[in-house]
Amino acid sequence: LMPSSSSRATLTQHWELLKRLPIRPPGMTTNDIRQLLEDAGFRTSKRTIERDMVKLSRIFPLQCKDKGTRWGYPVSV
Repeated sequence: LMPSSSSRATLTQHWELLKRLPIRPPGMTTNDIRQLLEDAGFRTSKRTIERDMVKLSRIFPLQCKDKGTRWGYPVSV
C-alpha cells in the first residue's frame, strides 16, 4: 500500500527537521524549528513541533534541553 499524501508530507517534514537539528548545544527552540521549517516550505505550529519531537525522540537519540533559560532540541551524541 502507498502511504497517503498527508503521511508523505508529515514524513518529509520530519526528515527536514531531523536533517537540520544541530548536534551540539544549545540546540534549537521550537520557535527556531518552526521558522526553519517555514523557510523550507512547511507551515506548522509550535504545538505540532512539540508533539513531533516527542514522537521522534522515541525513535531517534533526541533530547530536550530543559534546564536553564533556553530550551532546545539538540541531537544527543
